[in-house]
Amino acid sequence: MKASAVFWSLVLMIVAICGFSGCGGSNGHKSSSHKSTVQRVQLTKDDIPDVMEPGIWPGIKGAYREGNSVTIRTAWSDTPEHRSHAESAALAAAGDLGYVYSVTVYGDMGETLGSWTPR
Repeated sequence: MKASAVFWSLVLMIVAICGFSGCGGSNGHKSSSHKSTVQRVQLTKDDIPDVMEPGIWPGIKGAYREGNSVTIRTAWSDTPEHRSHAESAALAAAGDLGYVYSVTVYGDMGETLGSWTPR
């Protein structure tokens, strides 16, 4: 066998091995999937009563905690009145949870209306 044929045979063998074993990837490293270990926990009126108790903040759709942050979804629009409500609701949720989580309140279009962050 000629040297060039041996060379190209080796190249094809390496390409085939890498193709089947997952070598490469977009950044040249072996591909792997990393799953987040952070769990999303749905919050209820037992967790944040000053926010989720019916009648206190009409328009609250739901809330969840993920790691160090809390997300509150609302049906509110981006108005000064709703931004004020959102800031108050974020502070109320932070208080219910011991002021250890960052809280963000989102409006009906996914926009941030208010937030609270521990110092």
